[in-house]
Amino acid sequence: MDETKKLEDVVGMRFASQEFFERLKNGLQDEKLKDWTYAELYFVLQRDTKYKIINRVGYSNWEDVFQNVVSAVIRQLSSFILNPKSLIEANRQAWLNTIVRGESVSWTVKNIDWHVSLEQLYEEGELSHELIKSVRESNIEENPEAIYMDREISIEFQNKLKELYSLNSSPERLISYTYSKLIIPQWMGNGYSGKPSETRKYLNGKRLDEIFEYMVIDLKAAMHANIPMQVFLPLIKKLDAIDNDGCSKGKCRFTLSVKQITQATNRISEKACMIFSENGESNEPSR
Repeated sequence: MDETKKLEDVVGMRFASQEFFERLKNGLQDEKLKDWTYAELYFVLQRDTKYKIINRVGYSNWEDVFQNVVSAVIRQLSSFILNPKSLIEANRQAWLNTIVRGESVSWTVKNIDWHVSLEQLYEEGELSHELIKSVRESNIEENPEAIYMDREISIEFQNKLKELYSLNSSPERLISYTYSKLIIPQWMGNGYSGKPSETRKYLNGKRLDEIFEYMVIDLKAAMHANIPMQVFLPLIKKLDAIDNDGCSKGKCRFTLSVKQITQATNRISEKACMIFSENGESNEPSR
């Protein structure tokens, strides 16, 4: 079987998706498919974790950390699949995010040049601010995967996000803004402005209710903190609204063009600037 053709089957799938989870379980149980399954797993993991790793340890180091992530996933995969928690998509994503965070911290602790200040490494773009804080707070003897699990964004920022999702705008436009301005820039690193083309490529053709589930997980990962679901209630109501055809908006598929995404994010950005700058509050989660 042609390897390129085989990998095309999982293009667009995410590690945590039910579709890939079923494919993974079936492939690992069939000796004839096991090698292909691991190749597909590698491909999906690379796409899902690359920019998250870059955001933590820098571009020059991401491949080393990624190899550690792959090893950790494969090492723990069998026991995780047998765990009832793995049946829930959000748990699968949280499990992968925890491994990425843990391996990033572990790699940094082992490889950092302690003769160079952490601030200098941050200024030179070698480490993210979030990772530096993690290294300082972590006990090297402690399991690094436990880091971050209890953090939550501030009440002030929760209120501002809720106000954002209450704006008089369609759910697909609010989701576009979230990915373009809040999620993708964090994946790509400081100073990167989410391109509408990247947002469209990531969301196009998917159902809005499915995108919403991923968006919540991705936003938590981008913020490196938990976000209460009540923050998203205004957006949930928009997705539950019934259209003229008698279907909920969430059942519709994302079809915005690059131009429409650009226009939407520009309009929402003007209002969002007022929301997030009010009282001098930052759009950063509490640490």
